[in-house]
Amino acid sequence: GYQLAELSGVNPASLIKTHQNINPFAPEMLNEDGLWSGEIWIKHKNQNTYLQRLTINTIFSGGPTAYLRVAFFVDITDITRTQDKLHESQLLLQNTEDLLKMASTMGQLGGWMYEVKTHSLTWSDAIAKIREIEPGLYRTIEDGINNYTTPWREQITHAFKNCLEKGIPHD
Repeated sequence: GYQLAELSGVNPASLIKTHQNINPFAPEMLNEDGLWSGEIWIKHKNQNTYLQRLTINTIFSGGPTAYLRVAFFVDITDITRTQDKLHESQLLLQNTEDLLKMASTMGQLGGWMYEVKTHSLTWSDAIAKIREIEPGLYRTIEDGINNYTTPWREQITHAFKNCLEKGIPHD
């Protein structure tokens, strides 16, 4: 970045690029209280640009005349990148869930998912239909295992415990 001496006398607007080519420091951009806030691109000394959240506040000298303007910058480049990746992941997850639901419906397949943190069990729509319960209704693991016939319960319980406690998958 810049050293303080390098910025002395420099118009801050010359370091800012906004999406709308506006100068947030221009008096007409501030609201009636002398405030402005938005996302801007800042050009660093090395000519790279970084997304920033800029908040400008005006300090008045007892009347309508501006005494001082204070600008607070927060680099949000990483936050924005993370939000973009999260959004992409959410879309991918939704697409995957949609495909799985289609395959489950077409193939008349069912399954269940156990959430370790909440100790809840969610059955697929196909299993819910077979069990004649409302889809999306949460159950306990005991409910899930007890829906298997008696000869299979011990094997399912063993496989579940191995997966939960030791990370051993069961196919």
